[in-house]
Amino acid sequence: MNQKVVSNYITESGEIRSDKVFTVSTDNSLHEIDYRVGIPRYNHDSFPSLCFDCVYELEISLQDDCGQELLDGDPNTVGNQPIVRMLGMVGEDFDVSCDSSVLWYGVSDDTLIDSLKVYLNIGRYTLQKVLRI
Repeated sequence: MNQKVVSNYITESGEIRSDKVFTVSTDNSLHEIDYRVGIPRYNHDSFPSLCFDCVYELEISLQDDCGQELLDGDPNTVGNQPIVRMLGMVGEDFDVSCDSSVLWYGVSDDTLIDSLKVYLNIGRYTLQKVLRI
């Protein structure tokens, strides 16, 4: 099934959350989740050689109607869990290379998972994405 999921965004203190509920009408149907996010870097005219990157936590979760997690965000951990990734220059004070004006993350670029393919049965599911500062 090739379906673009349109989401509603909720902005709360320190996070942006997107929840999308969808229905699957065929058992054992293959679904692939593809997600990319681009976060602009902040440059200040007074410091043109410095880029100020915030560090973000991205969480992607897929749950059935019973609240069971269906993604395996970390193959090194037993069981299913959401994908949780730190985005940005973690552990560094400043980014002085300023290689790009946008910080990118994509599921296809993730080194822990090959892709997000799941087989779903008939039912309702919730796909949630949360970006936290």
